[in-house]
Amino acid sequence: MPLYAAVEREITADFRRVLGPGTEVYADLLGSLLIGVTFARHVARTGALAELAREELVGYLVPAIRAVLAPAITAAEAAGAGTPR
Repeated sequence: MPLYAAVEREITADFRRVLGPGTEVYADLLGSLLIGVTFARHVARTGALAELAREELVGYLVPAIRAVLAPAITAAEAAGAGTPR
């Protein structure tokens, strides 16, 4: 639970603020994705994610993060909030 609490406190709350109202689920999904990657790389230290170089990991994470956030960005734009900060 400490890892989840830290992500919630330090990251997910900021995602919610930037993405705007109605995007809480997307912010939580993104936080969960980051917790999973962190766990795989630094706690379990096994599997393909643990073996990737940082640059390679970024190459995989950027499209995944974009895919998770795309509906939230679309929703924020449709609500008249413009592009999230």
